[in-house]
Amino acid sequence: MSGGLPAFPDEAAVAGPFADYARTVRITDCGAAGGCGGIAKADLRQVAVTVTYWPMTGTGAISAAGSSVTLTTYVAKR
Repeated sequence: MSGGLPAFPDEAAVAGPFADYARTVRITDCGAAGGCGGIAKADLRQVAVTVTYWPMTGTGAISAAGSSVTLTTYVAKR
């Protein structure tokens, strides 16, 4: 995929033991217009995985405000 479009279906929070988590994956072609944060190489891809979670409050309830963590890495051809 290019342009940061969804590479995999976004996972919304689901029932069961993982109800407080959601995930998105974006793969961006760094050779496309604009590149990846200033890097423009046709054989390079940027992969960004964002996990959103809803932490528990001090009273044991699920917080209404979610927090996110994003891991970004680059993958190139050998």
